Amino acid sequence: MDTATSVGPTAAAPARGRSARSVVRRSWVLVLALVVVVVAWRIAVTALYVSGLALTVVGVLVVLRGRRNWAVGASAVVVVLGLGGPWLGVRLAYRPVGVAVSGSVESYSEYLTSVGDVTLLTHRDSVLAVGDSGATAWQTDVPDLSGVWPLTDGRLLVRADGELVAIAGDAEGERGWSRPLVAGEDTLVAVSADVVVQRSCVKAEGAVASCTWAGVDLADGAGLWEVEGAWAPGWPVRSGRPSTSVSIVHSLETSLFTVRGERGEIDVHDADTGQTVQVLRGPDVSPVLVGDAALVFRTGGTCSVELVRTAGSQWTSEYPCALWDEPEYDFSWGGSRVGDAYWGEPIEGRGTLVVDLGDGTVRNEGASYERDIYPFGFEDREPVEVLGAGLDVQVRSDGLVGRDPVDGTARWEVGVPGANIRSVQAAGGVVVMTRYQRPLLLHEWFAPEDPRTVVVEVLDAVSGERRAVVRTADMLGGPVLVGDRVLLEVADVSGERTMRLIGR
Repeated sequence: MDTATSVGPTAAAPARGRSARSVVRRSWVLVLALVVVVVAWRIAVTALYVSGLALTVVGVLVVLRGRRNWAVGASAVVVVLGLGGPWLGVRLAYRPVGVAVSGSVESYSEYLTSVGDVTLLTHRDSVLAVGDSGATAWQTDVPDLSGVWPLTDGRLLVRADGELVAIAGDAEGERGWSRPLVAGEDTLVAVSADVVVQRSCVKAEGAVASCTWAGVDLADGAGLWEVEGAWAPGWPVRSGRPSTSVSIVHSLETSLFTVRGERGEIDVHDADTGQTVQVLRGPDVSPVLVGDAALVFRTGGTCSVELVRTAGSQWTSEYPCALWDEPEYDFSWGGSRVGDAYWGEPIEGRGTLVVDLGDGTVRNEGASYERDIYPFGFEDREPVEVLGAGLDVQVRSDGLVGRDPVDGTARWEVGVPGANIRSVQAAGGVVVMTRYQRPLLLHEWFAPEDPRTVVVEVLDAVSGERRAVVRTADMLGGPVLVGDRVLLEVADVSGERTMRLIGR
C-alpha cells in the first residue's frame, strides 16, 4: 500500500513539465507580436502597428488555447487597448489649449502692447483690444492705417489718412488729438515721457536730405519746438519687438535724434527740448542711439566704440574692425538692444559684435537674428542666436539654450533634435519653438490632417519651462507673440479652426 501511494505523484510530474514547455513554445508568437507593436508605436507606422496588433490577438489565442473564455476576453482587451490608446492619444494631442478669441482677430493681426489684462492688436484698418477671456473689449476703426507706434501706458500714435492721430489704448480706444503730416514719408524718430519727435524730410538728387524735426506734446499734440537741418546718421536699435519688412508696427527706443551741423559735425539733440546735448566730431563717426545714450562707432584707423550720455563719455572700447559695418540706408537698423547688451547686425562669415552697455566689454558671437522667425537652413551655420525676451536663445543641434545676452551664461536648456526645429521666436515674456513631429499613431483613422501639422511649444523666457504645447496646422510664418502669450490659429481633430490665446 505504501508503494502504490508513492508511485502516483512520480508518474504525473512529466505531464506538467510537458504542458509548461508547450506554453513557452506557443508564447514566441505573442512575444514577436509585442515587439512589432512597440516598434510600430515608436516609429508611428500605422500598417505595421495594425499588423502587430492582429499578430498579438493570434498570439493570445495560441497561448490560451483550450481556455476559450479567457482567450476571447484577453483578445477583446488587446483590441480595445490597441485602438483606444491611439484614439485617446489623438484626443489629448488635439485637446483645446488656452482661450478662444472672438471678433475679427486673425492670424496676421499684429501685437501692439498690453494694458493690464487687455491685449491691444491691430488688424487691417482697426485697433482692437482682447481681454483675458478672449472676448473683444473694444475696437476702433482707423481708415487708411499705415503705421502704429505703441508708447507707454497703452498710448498709441497712428499714421492714417495723412494725419498723426493719438489713440488712448487705456481708455477703450478713444481718439485724442491729431495733426497733419507734412509729407508722405514723415515718421517718428524719438520719444521721451512727454514729447515725441516728428521728422519731415525733402530728398534732393545727389544731396543729403533737408529735414525738419518737430517736438510734439503727447498730451495735446501741440508743437513745442522745431529744428531744421540736414539728415545725419543716427541709427535706431531694435528692442524686444519682432520686426519684419511688412510690419506697420514700429518701436521708438531712444529719446535722442541727430542733425548734421554746419561744419559737418553730428549734433545729438534731446527730445524734450530739441536742444543739442552732445557734438560728435571727426571723420568716420557713426552714432547708434540706445535709449538716452549714443553708441559712437569710429571706424578710421583703430576701431572703437564709445558710450556717450548727456553728462559725457562713459567708456571707450576697441573692437575688431571686421565686426561692424555702417548701415547702408537711412531707414536701416543699427543693431539690437537685448537686456543690457548691444548686438550689432550680423556680418556673413565674420560674426556679430556684442557690447556690454555697462562696462564696454566686447565679444564676438555667431550668426544672430532679431526677428519673429529665424531663417531656414540654420544647420549650415549653427549655432544660431535668436534675440528677444531679454535673452540670447542659442539654437543648436541638440536643442535650445537660453543665455544671458551680456556674457553668454546659460540660464536654461531644452533638449530637442535640431533637425526637428522649424522656427524660434522670442519676445515679451515667452520663447516659442515650432518643431516638426512625426504623425500620430493611427492618424489615418482618427486625425487625417495630422501629417500636415507642427507642434508649437510656449516656453517661459525666465525659466525655460513649458507653459503650453499645441498641435496645429503648419503655417507660412509663425505664431503672433502677444506679451507673455501667443495668438495662434488652432485646428481641432475635425478640422475646425479657431483663434486662441495660449501660454499663460
